Amino acid sequence: MSPIKQQNSAEGTEWRFKKWHLWLLIAGLIVRVAVSGIIAKSDPFGGWDGREYHAFSGSLLAFEGDDYPRFFNFVRAPGYPMILMPFVMLNPAQVWRVQLAQSLLGVFFAFLLGKVAARWAGARAGDWAFSLAIFHPFLIYY
Repeated sequence: MSPIKQQNSAEGTEWRFKKWHLWLLIAGLIVRVAVSGIIAKSDPFGGWDGREYHAFSGSLLAFEGDDYPRFFNFVRAPGYPMILMPFVMLNPAQVWRVQLAQSLLGVFFAFLLGKVAARWAGARAGDWAFSLAIFHPFLIYY
């Protein structure tokens, strides 16, 4: 095995969380929470689909059927509404708890993406994937 290939294989699979990663993670969380705080209350629902998820979680809590009117699909899978159930149970009118949980999940998934990219394409790719996922606008704004 050539020395270059040996160096790349030893270096490429290990991605360690560095101090500057922590600062990016904190900055990304602050940006996500700030965006959550400045958007209108109806915007986190992202149109009819988000309202449907929210309404379905309320129906699941009340042990009722899924009677939310829909136009394009026939069955709503209960995965995401089940995640929303604790937040709807606390207060269905407040969505800031959901936004905070989604912000935390977003930075966690950016970390996971960095780990996967590092194993796949090297530590530098992990750094880039982590940095881009933390600040990509479409991953911050729902």
